[in-house]
Amino acid sequence: MAIKLALSNSFSLLDIVVDDDSTLDLISENRIGIFLLSKIKRMCKDFDFVSKSRDVLEGLIFPTSRIIKDISVTDTDIFVDNAELFGYEDNRNLEEAPLVPYPDGSRPYDGLIIENTNPVAATFTASIGIGSTVIGITTTNPGFGYLSDQTTIELKFTPPIDGGTTATASATVTDGVVTLVTITNPGSGYTVAPTIFAETPNFNIEKITGFNNVEGFSGIITGITTTAGTGGNPLAIQFTVIDDSTVTGFVGLETGYPIYIYDTQIGSGVTSINSSDSEVVGIGTTCIDNIYYVSEYSFTSLNVNTFVGILTCNIHSDTNISGISSSGNILNPIGKYSWGRLSGASRSSNPISVGVTGNIISGLTTFPTIQRRGGTNIRKTGALPKIEK
Repeated sequence: MAIKLALSNSFSLLDIVVDDDSTLDLISENRIGIFLLSKIKRMCKDFDFVSKSRDVLEGLIFPTSRIIKDISVTDTDIFVDNAELFGYEDNRNLEEAPLVPYPDGSRPYDGLIIENTNPVAATFTASIGIGSTVIGITTTNPGFGYLSDQTTIELKFTPPIDGGTTATASATVTDGVVTLVTITNPGSGYTVAPTIFAETPNFNIEKITGFNNVEGFSGIITGITTTAGTGGNPLAIQFTVIDDSTVTGFVGLETGYPIYIYDTQIGSGVTSINSSDSEVVGIGTTCIDNIYYVSEYSFTSLNVNTFVGILTCNIHSDTNISGISSSGNILNPIGKYSWGRLSGASRSSNPISVGVTGNIISGLTTFPTIQRRGGTNIRKTGALPKIEK
């Protein structure tokens, strides 16, 4: 018996054919070599295909969520819009048991908080006078997201083309944006206006280690109406929601927890509150999409593994509630909801605080993020695992 290996010009393996000869023919388009099969057998006992795929070459996808509740420097619970991918391996194991495709599980894991995810550097233009000096600076964009330690930023100028003194200036930052520009040296020798470069906003980050718990679920909204609020508040919205994530329903949810409501179809902006009008949670701008605090809830079983709940969330007392009432069903939902809680971690030696209450909400793209890191699966980076077969 012989094995024929068909090779390309670059000697990549194209085919393997077994025949009755006693030799191994290596066939390519530009050469034919004959080797005794016995010699090949002494080199290797079996012919195995070895994939070129390597974990080190795999692209990494990190579970990332938006933070939807303030974090103090001592908090170890992080509330997010959706935490389901943070427990990906455990969820898959639960669904596919007893196969248990991911023996590492999801926990413990770390989290990297990035407070400012969409910073914008300020931009400026300069004007020069008769004396070839900088006489004015116009702020064309005040920027966004400068941190509290960036109360003053330096402006850098291109030097004069034909020689001279480079101008210098600084900008004052208030509440994350530039509010004042001061020329500290007008320079000299400018025949054309210089270009100005400003510092970019710093990122405020912290790595929190050892999260040992993931809670949360998401689903659809089938009913929306207004009602009296809790704790003496005159107004609230009641959301009828469906949870089919567990066999017991609404696991982990408690009053006071934040929940993200989105893809609603009625209303024209609602301000959500905690226990009074002065404690604004979020200022919604699209329908009744917003972050709400659950002030009261109850649920009942709809059928096996499906539960219907009533979530009551306080809203500002001067809200125009006209038209805030709608109903749907499982096949025709009128919105979606989600929430998540990451807990049981240890803060770093330099903890940061994050504030999100009172934000204007039109989606969550400007909200701070937390990204899963460390302790799980592929190269222990926190990235999602490869699909196991």
